[in-house]
Amino acid sequence: MKTPFKHSLLLISLLILFAGCSTTLTYKPSLLHFSTPETSGGFGEGTAELQLASGEPEYNLGTLSNNSVTSASSPISVSDAKGDVSNKLSLYIGILEKIDFYLDSNRIMGMKFQAFGSSRLSRKKGLKVSLEFRYGHKASNNTSINPFSSDTSIDMNVKDYSLNIGYRFNPEYLFYINTFRSENSVSSYQYSETLTNGVRTSFSSYTFNAPTSSQGILLGFNILQNNTTSMTLETGVSKTTWNNFEAITSFPIGINLGYIW
Repeated sequence: MKTPFKHSLLLISLLILFAGCSTTLTYKPSLLHFSTPETSGGFGEGTAELQLASGEPEYNLGTLSNNSVTSASSPISVSDAKGDVSNKLSLYIGILEKIDFYLDSNRIMGMKFQAFGSSRLSRKKGLKVSLEFRYGHKASNNTSINPFSSDTSIDMNVKDYSLNIGYRFNPEYLFYINTFRSENSVSSYQYSETLTNGVRTSFSSYTFNAPTSSQGILLGFNILQNNTTSMTLETGVSKTTWNNFEAITSFPIGINLGYIW
């Protein structure tokens, strides 16, 4: 009596493992920028930041079907994901007084060029204008082996351009408007196979590849609480589009906490 029970338990466990291999591929664009129009102010000056954002749409890119090889070039569905909070670490480091280098935890890097107004280091009130460009490649991969072999990977190439105009009212408070356009190329691949005594008994794969773009206007309020910390509140409206899929208008909101040196 114990043997059938053990076999049933093993079968259920294997089915759970197999179901776990069939992961739905998702993509969430990064819409908030938390970038003020001021550069750090000199070589080695900088800021380390923790960014929390909500209200960004989440796209379902598809999933595996049993014993089939399929592909798609547009999302299956989209949700507003209002309750979800995404996080990101970023770093600004001064190269020159009016040039900053940018790097974040998604492996995106960039440059900020301040075209008008004084830098953050001076804390002088007045109009500020800057241009920023970000570029990078984000990749993630999840691989497992026996009793089932599976792999899930998502790759994203990012090009992001923004114009930032703001005004510093005093040494503590600055308000800005950031207009941006982000062009992303999203690709993903997922497969799963079952091996019995070293022989493949089933195989499934799913491939997604499509370009997408987002553009919008962000409103931000930056507070320099003292010489070492800052807080930025940001919200706005943005539109994300794909080929052969509905355009989505989003209203993201978030907060940025920074350490300044």
